[in-house]
Amino acid sequence: MLVGGDFNIDMYSIEHLVLPPFRLCVYEASMRRTVKGIVDFYIVSEEMTLEDILWVNLERETTVFRPNGILDHDPVLATLKPSLQAERSAALGSRKFPSPIKRSTRL
Repeated sequence: MLVGGDFNIDMYSIEHLVLPPFRLCVYEASMRRTVKGIVDFYIVSEEMTLEDILWVNLERETTVFRPNGILDHDPVLATLKPSLQAERSAALGSRKFPSPIKRSTRL
């Protein structure tokens, strides 16, 4: 499970409330977000990982005049992957075991 959004509460102030099997995805936010406190953040369950979270600098990455004047949130890019535990579980579930019932080869 991935939960993300504008929680309007500083990420670090709720860190102690995020309990297993959930994890808070800590990332380095843009300067304009850190001044206000990081209120846009992500929580994942143990089945997945959210890695390489990077905020997109709209001032540099677009040709729009003052894009941050319109948006009060920074878009991010991240890599969402199943966790190692989830991959192992899926691999075990996909194994084909021989049937205990012998099939007849006659037609």
